[in-house]
Amino acid sequence: YLNPSYFSRYFKKLTGENFIDHVHRLKMDLAKKLLQNRYETIETIALKLGYNDRTYFSRVFKKYVGFSPSEYREMR
Repeated sequence: YLNPSYFSRYFKKLTGENFIDHVHRLKMDLAKKLLQNRYETIETIALKLGYNDRTYFSRVFKKYVGFSPSEYREMR
């Protein structure tokens, strides 16, 4: 029963980061683990993590990890 705006401010006060950033960071940590399986496509990984658009997933991944999903996979 929390107002979304209040929750967002309260979460940032407690953790120092926005709730959305926190969720994206958690998802990208999981994406890094899933990318180790070369038989799973990046599109499938994006869908598993709740991203319907592979391009958006790649953009978010690059923002939080510093590499595109395919670049990250090549490094592993």
